[in-house]
Amino acid sequence: MLIDRKALDNIRSLQSQGDADILSRIINLFLEETQNQLENLQQAIRDKNADTVYSIAHSLKSSSANPGCYEIISLAQRSGGKRKEKRIDGYAQFVSTDRKRI
Repeated sequence: MLIDRKALDNIRSLQSQGDADILSRIINLFLEETQNQLENLQQAIRDKNADTVYSIAHSLKSSSANPGCYEIISLAQRSGGKRKEKRIDGYAQFVSTDRKRI
């Protein structure tokens, strides 16, 4: 996974002296939450619940911007189906194949 170093530097700049490492905390939280989101996305795809798929995908794209994980955003955007048509087949590809890149 490619990460934007500038985004990481911005997070590091928020570090207060003597506090726990903020970058490690944010990265660990991001990885934990992303894993949960991907599992929920996979379940929503199995359930063919398009509204939940789109909601989770949107949240995943938003949360990926904070630590500079623009590759996830790009993969999710390319995978996106047509919301009005409730098409989620592209997200199934994202979860099954592209997930390995995350």
